Amino acid sequence: MHAELLVLVATVISCSDPERARPRTPPEPIARVVALSGDVRVRHAGASHWLPVRAESVINPDDMIQTLASGSVVLRVVATGGELAMSPGTTMRFDASPHPHAVNGKIVAKIADPLRLAKLEVVTPPGVVVLSSTPTGGSAEAQIEVEDDKAAVELRSGHGVLRRSSSETVLERRRMAFDRDGLVQPITTPTIAVLEPADRAALRVRQRVELDWTPVAGADRYEVRLVAGPLERDTEVAKPPLLLPISSGEYEWTVRAFANAQILAASEPRTFRVVVDNHPPGLTLSAPAEGAIVEGPRLRIAGITEPGAVIEVAKTQVVVDGSGVFSVFVPIQRGLSNFVISTRDDLGNQRRMSRSVVWE
Repeated sequence: MHAELLVLVATVISCSDPERARPRTPPEPIARVVALSGDVRVRHAGASHWLPVRAESVINPDDMIQTLASGSVVLRVVATGGELAMSPGTTMRFDASPHPHAVNGKIVAKIADPLRLAKLEVVTPPGVVVLSSTPTGGSAEAQIEVEDDKAAVELRSGHGVLRRSSSETVLERRRMAFDRDGLVQPITTPTIAVLEPADRAALRVRQRVELDWTPVAGADRYEVRLVAGPLERDTEVAKPPLLLPISSGEYEWTVRAFANAQILAASEPRTFRVVVDNHPPGLTLSAPAEGAIVEGPRLRIAGITEPGAVIEVAKTQVVVDGSGVFSVFVPIQRGLSNFVISTRDDLGNQRRMSRSVVWE
């Protein structure tokens, strides 16, 4: 009788313990893998060894992730939606907060969904890099290069600051270096000599603008950034110059030279204004009338077009003066004659008209 009672009591105690009755809930992930290439490894909290990262891997609180020489990975921070692209040779640590710690290497931090995310914070040795999207909803992006006690930050778009406990430094659209105290350090990156267009130039083009600069020895590629208000466009080329399709407006542009993903040189920002003119010049013929009966052997063709345009008819060319009025004589034969009169402006925009006359 006593033995049966003891068994019953033990069973009741076991069932009333909620921690033993329910399985332990796994931690909420801090980040998820979005893209993966090469050798990337993760060391989970409390573990002493590294494991390969897979396409479906998640990063949990207090995990460390590392890209080796051939590896790169893009992570999305769960709490904010921000993205972190880790270049080869980069290590990051995630604590229980959604703020990743850049230990070493190069990271591109980006607000992937500016309508959802207010800011993205990345902890570096000198302080916290805080990215914010622009008021118009544009993206925010920064490249962060970290060493043991210093960092270099290049703000590519949006708004950013380096925040310390006592102060903030506003990041600019150029590469800025900081020591461990967050003080701005000089950068000795050589300057690229820009050739065309001249700074503050006013351009009139048909559809494209040519950007030219002096080549940099050892560079394997160039990155040209074109900024028009909140819109930014990056274009990579192997060598100068660069021909870009463009629309009318005000632009700022810079060019950087790279070798093996390292910046060799950068230009100072330049601005220009451009007007796109892809409309053919107007053309009105005052003589002869279509189907006119004329007398030869020479025919006068007259009219008005855009000042400075070139009129061509029957292999004869005439440059129009400042009034736009023109008059040209061409030979004709008896009978029906057909002529094509063309006008072309200095950008190559062209318009054609035809006339048929009869010399009886």
